[in-house]
Amino acid sequence: IRRPPRSTLFPYTTLFRSLDEVDPALGEQVEVVAWAERCLQESEAVVAYGSDETLAKIRSQLPPGARFAGYGHKLSVGVIFRESLEDGLSDSLLHCVLRDAEPFRLQGCLSPQILFIEDPHFSRWPMLEAALDVAPKIRTFTQWAEVLQNLMTFRPYLSCVGYAGSSERAEFLGRELRDADVSRICPLGEMQRPPLSWRNGGLFLPDLLH
Repeated sequence: IRRPPRSTLFPYTTLFRSLDEVDPALGEQVEVVAWAERCLQESEAVVAYGSDETLAKIRSQLPPGARFAGYGHKLSVGVIFRESLEDGLSDSLLHCVLRDAEPFRLQGCLSPQILFIEDPHFSRWPMLEAALDVAPKIRTFTQWAEVLQNLMTFRPYLSCVGYAGSSERAEFLGRELRDADVSRICPLGEMQRPPLSWRNGGLFLPDLLH
């Protein structure tokens, strides 16, 4: 695959430079091109991100035998349990939420679009609203069953659940969300930093593209 002329690479110059430094042979196999449906007809394997409708259209245009992995619509949420509110809505808790909510302006699959807060008297979080152009929606709860019922309505689109609470909450959430198709459970502040081993959407690319 020939690399396009250097004059056409901006803003991808840094990408190619990094690939050249790490693995020159791999760098020679990477090309950035304008979108054209003919690319699909020439591809043996395709990894696509987009709406469910877009993924269905791309899949329908692939040649027979082409391998496909599609990442469609997903959403994530945060859960703030009562034990993390002993000092109220602390600065450290605010910082954690901001680390997850600021990137991608809540448009990423790991962005907490909803915050469930275990405090029936809570209504607004002014400091959070002031810090973000687009802030997560706030929903309060008194019983975990209320949250679980909400989360199950998001299947199969639920990607990540971030939490603030005791260390036992990770095991609790893993057990409670076993049937919710969640691919990631982590503390608030770490939602946008998945490990390299994370299977986005539960998909394992080597199996799909082998």
